[in-house]
Amino acid sequence: MNLIKKKYSRRIQTINNTRIQYLSVADTTIYKVKDINFCNSTIEATKTELSIADIPENEVFPVEEFGEFRIRLINN
Repeated sequence: MNLIKKKYSRRIQTINNTRIQYLSVADTTIYKVKDINFCNSTIEATKTELSIADIPENEVFPVEEFGEFRIRLINN
């Protein structure tokens, strides 16, 4: 059990270090991340009017990178 906990802990640390703030969909639509739940593998994000050029490169990630997550995208 201790081994599983350590492995899970390292994964969270790695993801949190990436500063996930935004998701991009088809490189045209940007969503602001409102909630990431690593226990349930869910992400909730709201649509913005921003473009990729408006956001630091290390804060935006393609939605395709989160295939194991259930992602809820909220449009205005």
